[in-house]
Amino acid sequence: MQILRKTVTLLKCFLQTQSVLVILSTWIVLQICVKPVSCLQCYTCAEEDTNENCIGTNTIRTCSRTQDRCLTQTIYSKERGKFRIDKYCASEAGCVNAETQLGKKYFCDKSRAGWGCIECCNRDRCNESTGVQIQASIWTMYVCVITALLFIMSSFTVR
Repeated sequence: MQILRKTVTLLKCFLQTQSVLVILSTWIVLQICVKPVSCLQCYTCAEEDTNENCIGTNTIRTCSRTQDRCLTQTIYSKERGKFRIDKYCASEAGCVNAETQLGKKYFCDKSRAGWGCIECCNRDRCNESTGVQIQASIWTMYVCVITALLFIMSSFTVR
């Protein structure tokens, strides 16, 4: 019981003397770590032979709020000996639908004469390449949270 009283007393003291510091540090962390709500930007192109034709500044499009993914569809035809690359904004359901239309039987099986791959991602301009993108946003969030906790905990020094 005595430990509980000491803890409550310490918290009251902390809140009285450190509240400005806590508010300020929380505001700084939120400014650094929280991205304002905005629409996603994706590279867009239709039926291009090379990825380079899809990634210029004139191919960047701001998606609608319901389109929260960038989609890249790459299809290879051995008969024609070339690729067809399509990039556009999509919803999560649109990504699933594109995979279904392509068919799981031939999905990214590059040993076949004709194959296709669908890649969906959810960061600005994440569909730049035709390869798999590693999403680091979750790691950025973890670093921000840990940094904020360490900063706040460092202000708990007993005087």
